[in-house]
Amino acid sequence: MRHYEKLTRRPENFIVTGDAACALNPVYGQGMTTSALEAVELGRLIANRNVRNLKGFAAQFQKALYKLTQGPCLMATSEDMCYPDVEGAKPDFMSRMIHKYFDLVALAMPYDGVIGQRFVEAMHLLKPPTSLLSPWIALRVFRHAFLPHRQAATNEIRATMEMSAVSQI
Repeated sequence: MRHYEKLTRRPENFIVTGDAACALNPVYGQGMTTSALEAVELGRLIANRNVRNLKGFAAQFQKALYKLTQGPCLMATSEDMCYPDVEGAKPDFMSRMIHKYFDLVALAMPYDGVIGQRFVEAMHLLKPPTSLLSPWIALRVFRHAFLPHRQAATNEIRATMEMSAVSQI
């Protein structure tokens, strides 16, 4: 992620978007969706502006873009940083705790359709990644981590979760 929102000097009426602003690992399949969300945000901001006076618009858009891409970028890069050969800063304590939590999410998904559906929604950017940290979901995750598992979700439940997520697109 490039931090164009932090520039103190920038060409007026020049914006950076798409992969130029935030290039995501294609493994996660979030690049095109993120770019589409960026286009929607650009349209929303332009609709609320006087197009005859766009002074400051580039800075406003870059700040909005940062907020929009922060979730997908963090999801992709934090997962990538789990691998020892990946270049870049090593995860700090909080990042390692988030990794551990998402490991627990992955272990709980076969047993809990609600967690599985929320994960699919977050991965497809239908809900923010932080939705997996909500108290309601975290409680379910920790219940599966510390209590014996019940029966794993059946194939019918998994198919329903996937169809539910796809129907929301």
